[in-house]
Amino acid sequence: MTCRGTLLLCLLLGFSASVSGQLSGKVAHPARKDFLPRLEILSDESMQGRETGTPGGRKAGDYMAAEMQRIGLEKPGDSYFQPFILIRTEVKDAGIVFSQSRSREKGKQLRFGRDFIVLPCAGNVNLAAETADAGFGLISADSAYNDFREADVRGKVAVLTGGYPGMADTTGELWQRYGKALMEKGEGMAAKVRNAANYGALAVLLLQPATDAEAPGKWFAEIRDDLADNYSDGFYAFASAAAEPCLPVFAVASESFRKDELLERSVTLTATVESGPFEARNVTGLIRGADTSGCIIIGGHYDHLGMRGNDIYYGADDNASGASGVLALAEKWAESGVKPPVNLLFASWDAEEKGLFGSTRFVNSLPNDFPEIITYINLDVISRSEPADTLGRMLSVGIRESDSIRQRIVSDANRLLEHPFTLEIWDVTGHSGSDYGPFAEAGIPVLTFFSGYHDDYHSPRDRFERIDAGKMEAILRLVNNCLISLLENLPGH
Repeated sequence: MTCRGTLLLCLLLGFSASVSGQLSGKVAHPARKDFLPRLEILSDESMQGRETGTPGGRKAGDYMAAEMQRIGLEKPGDSYFQPFILIRTEVKDAGIVFSQSRSREKGKQLRFGRDFIVLPCAGNVNLAAETADAGFGLISADSAYNDFREADVRGKVAVLTGGYPGMADTTGELWQRYGKALMEKGEGMAAKVRNAANYGALAVLLLQPATDAEAPGKWFAEIRDDLADNYSDGFYAFASAAAEPCLPVFAVASESFRKDELLERSVTLTATVESGPFEARNVTGLIRGADTSGCIIIGGHYDHLGMRGNDIYYGADDNASGASGVLALAEKWAESGVKPPVNLLFASWDAEEKGLFGSTRFVNSLPNDFPEIITYINLDVISRSEPADTLGRMLSVGIRESDSIRQRIVSDANRLLEHPFTLEIWDVTGHSGSDYGPFAEAGIPVLTFFSGYHDDYHSPRDRFERIDAGKMEAILRLVNNCLISLLENLPGH
């Protein structure tokens, strides 16, 4: 897909630092009355935490669509909804049994959930094969470092170590030449498994690094990418991925086995899984612009973690704040009667918490005739502050490091506030912590706003009464200033 934003970067070099053009003053900024009632509704206990694929999640999606219709946004197509199917997989039981080799104990068995966990594929696992060492399972960009060059993993279980080459000595040449670059590029679990599959492995035994002092439970939580402490969940994938090649990963705690104990012997791996499909839904609404060949997208996910037992994960800050902020901005633009220079698409993504599935589905399914996306603006967690931010005046904004135009737009828009924020502008390249990720990966310029982690993040304590309405109001004013500045300085408008 061609990105109009690339052209914009070349043509905006002389843009005005103010937002005093044709749009400024005609579009009001969202006030508390525009977002607080919506934020309260989305984080109410009746929404049951808005988990994807649950009645609460569906109720939240229905609410977002109803609000877009009430505001007067157009349906982008036949509906405000963009449905897609996900598969949820849960491992019910699993086993690892090693055969006798040399003087080692015959039939040594590990305990599922305590000594190891499984990152599954869609089906059950029942295989017996020899093991083969493939180091960290990584390959550098120039292939000068390749853990598989001397390894024979075809038709075997690849034994891989977590982490990166040279990490035991970060002053050494191995880390400086390869390990650091691989880490910064984000070559983690997915890369290890992909490499093992490409070299013909049947499965992966992933070992906790010996240098990792964390308790097995904490390492397992990192491997599973647990969303919260003591929060059980399954594994998710697009339904279309079920037909794609997949290697099961059996992650083993370092205290259970040494790596040399796993080599040159056969192993039997078993896993019993339950899988099932369910529907998730993005919600989008449109304000049509004078030039419909381009658009700016303003989005934020509406899903959260749902319920576990009697605990409701209300998700007021994450991300009822962003979802209600999207609606508030949409309402101000709709009320203004201003026809923007290009389309404005207001989006609320589903299944962000499960792995950015909603925004990924949107980006990957864009038709060839879709308006060129000038910028994606992401709102995720915009109503609280980190503990150190006692005055509530710190704000994180993610932009590409090379995108000096949008960095300048944000800085200039911030100076227009009565009480400007202390901005932390960071490079989104190689990161994917929220729905900006799929857009950035597709080469689309992004602005992503985040107000800071706090002790209630991803816990049942993230409730409406704890949000900072004043900070959120100022953030939405800043976002609207940025949007106006982007629109006023479009080439040819």
